[in-house]
Amino acid sequence: RKLKICGCECLRMLPDELGSLSGLEEFVLERCNVLAALPESLGGLNSLKVLKLEYCDMLTSLPASLTNLQQLAVLEISGLKAMTSLPTGLGRLTSLTSLNLSGARQVTALPIDLWTLTALTELKIGFFEALTSIPDDLGRLRSLKVLDLSGCKGFTRLPDSLGCLANLSELKLMFCESLERLPDSMVKLGQLTELNLYSCTSLASMPDESAFPLLQEVDKAKTRLQPEGPGFLGA
Repeated sequence: RKLKICGCECLRMLPDELGSLSGLEEFVLERCNVLAALPESLGGLNSLKVLKLEYCDMLTSLPASLTNLQQLAVLEISGLKAMTSLPTGLGRLTSLTSLNLSGARQVTALPIDLWTLTALTELKIGFFEALTSIPDDLGRLRSLKVLDLSGCKGFTRLPDSLGCLANLSELKLMFCESLERLPDSMVKLGQLTELNLYSCTSLASMPDESAFPLLQEVDKAKTRLQPEGPGFLGA
């Protein structure tokens, strides 16, 4: 039910027979540094619930058939520094609850249909260094509990629709060095327990912490935030 391939530094390809593992529920591929592609037969793993592809340095793209994995609940595509684009049709993966796309440093745009994955409770899209904006469609992901945008150095603001994420408990924005302010709509995030703004070196304003009654952990180190009257923090 589980297949893990880790640290196979001479592995250049996977056989098409991979798709015949009809009972496979979890597939982990990690640190296979010369693997350049995955077979289209990957889309035949109809029982697959967890797919993790991590730190495969030569992997530049993913098979289009990946979007056929209708049972997939967890998809982690992290640390793939050679990847230049993400597969279209991610919106077909309607069972996804956790999506990690962190570390695709050369990807300049997120798939448009990403924002239709309304079952997501966890979304990590950190270290997209070429990403210059987050669309208003973010607010459609109303089941989100964890949002991690750490290391996205290109955007200066977050959309007002952030306030629509009423179930959000963790917001991580470390190393978002161009981020100047957080939207006023953040005061609607009444379930927020963790806010990490570490090294947001341009950040000068945000709502006061008193707006978040459940907040337990906040990191504002290496920001420009200073107290400025009741109900507001700003420089």
